[in-house]
Amino acid sequence: MNLWRIRDNPESVTQFEVARSCVKHMHPKGMSKGGSMFRNIVMAVLLLLVVYSLSHAASPPVLLASLDAGYMLKGDDSRVTRYRYLVSLLDDKYTETPTQIGDMTVTAQKQLKDKYGIRTNLLTILEDTNRIILSTINNPKPKYAEWAAAYVVLVGGGQDHKEAALDLQALAQVYGLL
Repeated sequence: MNLWRIRDNPESVTQFEVARSCVKHMHPKGMSKGGSMFRNIVMAVLLLLVVYSLSHAASPPVLLASLDAGYMLKGDDSRVTRYRYLVSLLDDKYTETPTQIGDMTVTAQKQLKDKYGIRTNLLTILEDTNRIILSTINNPKPKYAEWAAAYVVLVGGGQDHKEAALDLQALAQVYGLL
């Protein structure tokens, strides 16, 4: 298990592997008999930190705002407010949960960058996907994944972000979703 795997594919790594890897890389070579005791103490502290962090996990809006900011923001940071509002609106409009909406928004950003060379922030994607469906639909709700994918294709194909959202809004109207 190496540290690059943690950075490149964090979903595939268990918290125990992370803690074990950190201990392995912190442990100086050639430590005396007290080395195993040191390792056990560090392991226990790291595992407690993992459990604590999981119990105090950040909400999707905080994580999205933090990704755009480039560092971890607190939940009460004013920069999180717009993200929280948009994720709440999207949660009402689409079938997916706030966590799924956050994940799919990050995926859309990654696809725009990797496939089309377009760099955009997560807030822009949230704003634009919020424009597609204007109001809450109770039966059946549309899928965020489908509309976010269509948005990526249009923006990747050269349309302006707002144009893509307006075109998808017109399409939603044709399907009777507005």
